[in-house]
Amino acid sequence: MNISAHELGQQAAGQAGEFSKKAGGKLARKAAGKAAKFIKKLVVNLIKKFVVAVVKAVIVTVGIEVIAAFIALLIFSAILMSVPFSDWTLKGGQRTAAEEAGDRQYEQGFRNLADQSVVPIDDEEADQLWKETLKNLVKPNWAIPASLVRYKLMHTDAKVVLPDAKEVFENLAPTFSYITIDNDLKYSKTIMACHHEESSGGSSDEFGNSESSSTTVYDPPVETIVTSKMPPRKIMSRVDTRYGGTDIPSVKKYFPGGTLEPNGQWEYIGSYSSGDCDYTTYIQWEKTMIDDRGVPEILYDANSFKNYLISRGVIERNLDEYYEYVKATDPYFPLELYNGTYVQGGGSDVYSNADYSFAGKSVDGWVWPIAIDYRGINSGFGPRWGVFHYGVDLGGRGWPNAPILAAKDGLVIWAQAMGTYGNLVILAHTDGLQTRYAHMSSITVKAGDQVKAGQQIGRQGETGDVTGPHLHFEVSIPNKKNPLGRMAEAEKAFDPMIFLGPIKSNGE
Repeated sequence: MNISAHELGQQAAGQAGEFSKKAGGKLARKAAGKAAKFIKKLVVNLIKKFVVAVVKAVIVTVGIEVIAAFIALLIFSAILMSVPFSDWTLKGGQRTAAEEAGDRQYEQGFRNLADQSVVPIDDEEADQLWKETLKNLVKPNWAIPASLVRYKLMHTDAKVVLPDAKEVFENLAPTFSYITIDNDLKYSKTIMACHHEESSGGSSDEFGNSESSSTTVYDPPVETIVTSKMPPRKIMSRVDTRYGGTDIPSVKKYFPGGTLEPNGQWEYIGSYSSGDCDYTTYIQWEKTMIDDRGVPEILYDANSFKNYLISRGVIERNLDEYYEYVKATDPYFPLELYNGTYVQGGGSDVYSNADYSFAGKSVDGWVWPIAIDYRGINSGFGPRWGVFHYGVDLGGRGWPNAPILAAKDGLVIWAQAMGTYGNLVILAHTDGLQTRYAHMSSITVKAGDQVKAGQQIGRQGETGDVTGPHLHFEVSIPNKKNPLGRMAEAEKAFDPMIFLGPIKSNGE
């Protein structure tokens, strides 16, 4: 393509003009930048001179020592503010009323979730007190999620924000297993009683007319029994938690009457007549139900609990720290879950054979609960070491493995370890009282056993939270909603010497 000299000159002039414009803009911007830097430097110098003048004036006024202390305080505050919960520390560990109200509301969320998780137990057909006992036994302890939150907050440098309670509680709800019952039978009995008229021999009156009479004859009643299957139904057979589980035994009962053996009783249904016959119907039936005669026992599995905590973010080397949070939140949380061992009811330290036969006398149905000659009290009922001691301590090192005896006729409702109690037996008595026998080295009964006053239930030991071997003995009217709960929640806690005092005085 050919371009004339004139056109080429015009293009060159245009490009030069554009370059000049760009160069001019660049020079202008450069000049403006230098002016801004000069102004900034001038302002900074003015501020420095002002600060120096102020500092000199302050030093002259208050002295260099005060300035140094102030600077040190600022540095300390900066360091402290970088630590989690520093706002709480700077306030002297005090929380506002609004913060405390929020804490209680947050805690209540865990309690509500725990209550909801055991609602399926309410649907089972069993004694109400037994169901409440089972619910409290398997209900997730709110100290578990609360301590997970505390652990998380203590191991984060971020702003303290309480996580969603439902997320923390996730996977803590117990799981329920069921079995299908399809072999229960129903028996329907019908008794048919019929009658008919029979004519008697004829006779004649004085005029020779013949007469006849009839008699109602009742036939022997006829009894018919028809057997049929009851509709299939499901009942709870096991409950599993994150730290153990318990089988729910079942038993076949016979109705009416609800006895464990067939009783021959029938329930009247109704009567009707048809023609010359009267019919009366009855039924009896079998029903396999939860066996609510004894309290279920949980076999604690500390390793499963440890693995659960690790899955929720607790570093294995920090498990002891987490456990400390749990114990601080709920001192009655099972100690068995802290030591990483599997505690089973059939172990060497529980359910061993009794080796003591009681030959003493009772006073008003009570006996001294430890088989030793000494009737002294090591520690009485009432305030002790800043807390309340709800029982009396008997025995001691002088009587190693002394037999522990049922103080009164009763039903064993607990016979295994429980938190600070160590190996514990709880007896329920027909008069509404409950007795507890703690810290035993071994247990010689199991839940559901009926025991007599003076019968051996275990041996003296030092399991649980103790300073030496002894028997810790309690008497109470338990909390009806939670008969296995802590003594502080009991309806009434008694000084055991109200009942043991007459025995001690008589020396029996």
